Amino acid sequence: DIPQLFGIPIDMDVEIKPAMYSTQHSPVRPLASKIVAVCNEMGRTMRARQWEGFSDFVMETLRDIRGMGQPRGKSSIRPAADFVEELGKTFPSVFKDAYEFRQQDSGAKNLEGKKDKKQDSVVARSTTVRTVHVYKKAQLLVNDLHRRFKDEEPSLFDFEDIDNMTVCADNVLPAALRHYGILEYSEEL
Repeated sequence: DIPQLFGIPIDMDVEIKPAMYSTQHSPVRPLASKIVAVCNEMGRTMRARQWEGFSDFVMETLRDIRGMGQPRGKSSIRPAADFVEELGKTFPSVFKDAYEFRQQDSGAKNLEGKKDKKQDSVVARSTTVRTVHVYKKAQLLVNDLHRRFKDEEPSLFDFEDIDNMTVCADNVLPAALRHYGILEYSEEL
């Protein structure tokens, strides 16, 4: 039971009258449901590919990317990036964080057949939608695997392209930049 395992209260007792309570869903219930769905998806994927655990996926995928056991050793020149992509493809609900970026374009277009002759053209607007793949969790995992195992298993985890991974700037990077005087916060913050 995921909610119990993670200590997520999915239901709560709410007093509706003195000494009278009703059980209602907790605001974090959708989070618990999402965790359950993600775990189920990962389990189905691993079972379908006959992996006993996530580590089997990691080892098999990195061996494939590194060209181990393949004729002529067709090794990737960007193993960290390839592993990030494979994480997103294999476990999309966990690692494929993509967002739609909408940009409004404008350009003058001549409209023919208009009744009002005073207006020769109008500005027509269109929206360009681009999908931006962030892969933040996948990159964090790749960085963690690199840091932890690069010395023990360099053939698999010492990624030549690790420096091309994105710096995750949640709270640590701004705090470090502030500490060294590179970043200053305004008085309001």
